[in-house]
Amino acid sequence: MWHRTSRAVKRAVLTASAIVAASSVSTVAHADSVTQPGFSTGIPNYAKLPEGLFHVVIPNISERSTNPDTVVKFFTPFFVYQPDLEIAKARITFLAAPVYLDVRVRNGAFHRSGIFNTYVGTQATWDLGNNWGAGFRLGGWIGQKGSLALPYGTIEPRAGVTYFTPKEHFSLNVLRGYGAGAGCC
Repeated sequence: MWHRTSRAVKRAVLTASAIVAASSVSTVAHADSVTQPGFSTGIPNYAKLPEGLFHVVIPNISERSTNPDTVVKFFTPFFVYQPDLEIAKARITFLAAPVYLDVRVRNGAFHRSGIFNTYVGTQATWDLGNNWGAGFRLGGWIGQKGSLALPYGTIEPRAGVTYFTPKEHFSLNVLRGYGAGAGCC
């Protein structure tokens, strides 16, 4: 009986958390944030990665109904390095993501492509037991020169929680961007 009650309580908590998370999603961009909505590696907090370097490519294509239409394409190769390193019982992971950006106006009046700002971060994750994990990442975007890059950077702390089994997966990530450097905000 306890096993069923425990599972039902977990499902109720996950469902309530998902509803709260979905209702709090905003597509409004804030001046200090460079991160696109949904920008993530898709790797759950405290995923038990073996030591090594991993590569995950995240394509993001969006179109705005303007006159004329605008098409923006992001191609983000994430490089995730998982060393054999623990600090305060937390697994430490390093991430880097240079972003290639392509911006086009449909009538041909404008087309530009090139490197956008590069993301770097360090993440600490904890196994909380019973399929739960939590993590904190301190990362940000490096200010770069270029026709599509921003000359300033950002600092973006991110926290998350994950419930992960072979049949179920739930992750909630929260982040906030703070502009940093000359020309910011």
